[in-house]
Order: sequence, then structure tokens, then C-alpha cells
Amino acid sequence: HITLEEVAESATENDFIKKTIVISLTPVDSKETFTTLSGTIINDNGNAVMADKIELFKEGTTTAVKTITKSASFTFTINNEDEGKYKIKATKGTKDIITEGYTVPNCGNQIITIVFESDKPAELKDVVYNLTFKAFDIDTKVEISGVTFNFNGNPGSTASSIAHGTYTLTATADKYYTGQVTIELPAMKNESGIAAQTIIVYLQKEPTKEDEPTKVILMGEVVDALGNMVMAQSIKLNDPSTAVYNTNHFSFEIEIPANKAKASNLKQWLITAKVSKINSKGEPLAPIEMPVTFVYDPAKGTTAINKNISIPFTANKDGIIVINETTEPGDGEQGQVTPDVDPETGKVEAEKTTVMNGNGTPEDKTVIVIEKGTTIQTSEGT
Repeated sequence: HITLEEVAESATENDFIKKTIVISLTPVDSKETFTTLSGTIINDNGNAVMADKIELFKEGTTTAVKTITKSASFTFTINNEDEGKYKIKATKGTKDIITEGYTVPNCGNQIITIVFESDKPAELKDVVYNLTFKAFDIDTKVEISGVTFNFNGNPGSTASSIAHGTYTLTATADKYYTGQVTIELPAMKNESGIAAQTIIVYLQKEPTKEDEPTKVILMGEVVDALGNMVMAQSIKLNDPSTAVYNTNHFSFEIEIPANKAKASNLKQWLITAKVSKINSKGEPLAPIEMPVTFVYDPAKGTTAINKNISIPFTANKDGIIVINETTEPGDGEQGQVTPDVDPETGKVEAEKTTVMNGNGTPEDKTVIVIEKGTTIQTSEGT
């Protein structure tokens, strides 16, 4: 706005007054302006989560404007001339989370937190077992036809919805001795609540000669505290026999001379599984040695004895025993006490002292003493 003051009339023609007009101009800032949308990816515990992909979408389009991969944070800068509503999509595995819309440039710079819910374990159910029974010739390992099975007093070649516990399966076939196995079904949980098992009974053909020996099969699996199979470094029988290595099951065949097989006294064997274990750091610890006693009773005629070796720890999903130092009870002492027992009375004939093996100092070792005259019973109470 310019103001010119009034002046007196000049007597001279073409008389002018010269003035200089100065106009101050403010230059326009030529720089572009931007809006920033930035933030982090976390779970509902507040821990950072590495997203597989973080994408910026403009409303009305299906193609990402910008993409970031393998990151727990993001920064998207948008030119304010690209007006519109923008959304951010974070992807982790099969899960997608899409934010609300942010209108550029009106929304201004935003700091955004995207939260993924933590994965929750599936609900585990108490397992019931569906069992199938088969019988094989102990010598040829060929399946026998025409076998009659009796499971815990109930006939049939299958059994369904059986709860955990200890059961007896008997198998009879023409020209074979009656076979019997004790089945231990451990208490365990899984997502379906159902586990299927095939129980095999090995039958011995009736001998054609009086002096034919009896063959006994000692078999089973190495399992953890939940009943899951665990790989053992070695499984050894205390009778002269070749050990088996790097396996989770075993089957030892033993021949008993005819005169001993018909004797009334019991015969016992000790099978020991050695299982490796590690600590929570993945460092190897002293292996676990877990023994189990197998008993042959001529009066029962059982020639196939099935018993699992149970390790008192839980294996991880890879079948490895991992010991958590903060929860492992005591020094993890273990041992086997095998006293001399009178087979007729079941009484210990001489005092037996055994020092348990563990991680403690010698003065902390547990000592087990079984006094002379102590009565020893089997799990069947005999």
C-alpha cells in the first residue's frame, strides 16, 4: 500500500516530484515438506517382535508404497504433496495386523506401536489309548493267524479308550505256548487326547522234544516322564549279550535250558539304559543310567516280557533331556541296589550297602542300606 501526500499546484508545466518506492519481498521457501509415520513392533508382554514384513499402503491401492523386511521397527516418510489416508500392515508368520488410517498431511508426524499377541500353547488333554494286538512267532518273527487275545479279562484283538495304568494281555494259538505281556500305559497329555499303540506278543512254539530250551524275549521302550520315547546312548543286558546303541527301544532274546526253564524258581535280568542329558545352555551333563529288573516266572509261562525304562525327566520336542539347573531336585542322585535274595522266602540274605551316584560332594552322597532279613517283593506282590 503506497500513500502520496498532497502538494501545492505548480505554475510550471510538466513539473514532477520524483520518489523512490522500495518494496520488500519475503522469498517463498522452495523446500518440500514431509510427514513421518514411525514406530515399533512388540508382543503383549512388551518384548520386541521381528516382523517378517512391514508395508505402507495408500487407501484405494493394493500395492505397498514402501516395504521393510525382517525388522522390529519402521520409519515411513511421506511427501505432503501425496495427500491421502495411509495404513501400515505388519506380518509375522501367518498373522497380519493393519493399523488405523492416518491422513497426510493433517495427521502430522506419528509414533505408532503395533502389538502381536503372544502364541499360546494348545490345550492339552489327558490321553486315552486305542490298542491293537498282534502275535508273532518268536523264532521266525512272522505274524501268527488265528490267535485269541484276552486284554485284562476282555476278549478281542483291539481295545479302545483305555485309561493309563498297568494291564495284562494274554495270547493263545494252536501249537504255541500261551503268551502273556504286562502293558504299562503311562499318564500323559496331548492335543487330541488320544494315542494309538500296537501291542505285540511273541509266542513260543510247543517243543517236540523234552530237552528243547525256552526262549524268553525281554523288550520295551525308553520313555521320559510323560511317556514320550527318548533315544538312549546304550541299552545293556546284564547277561552275556551284545548291547544296543543309539536307539529308543530294545528286544533281547534269552535261551533258558529246558531243565532250568521248568524249575520253579524265578529268573531275573537287569537291563540298564544310558541316556544323555544337557543343561539349559546346551552343555553336556553326566548321562542318566536307569536300570529295570525283568522277571521270568515259569509258573506263568510268560515268554515275552514287555516293560518300559522310564527316565524321571521330561524330554524336549527333539527328544533330548534338558536339565534346568533351577528346578532339578537335589543332586540328581541315582543308583541301583541289588541284594542277594532267597528265592523261596523273598528275604535278603546279607546286608547290602550302596552309595548313590550324583553331582554332590562325597560327604553329601546318599547311602542306601538294606538290612539282612528284609523282605523283597516284586511289583505283583510276590
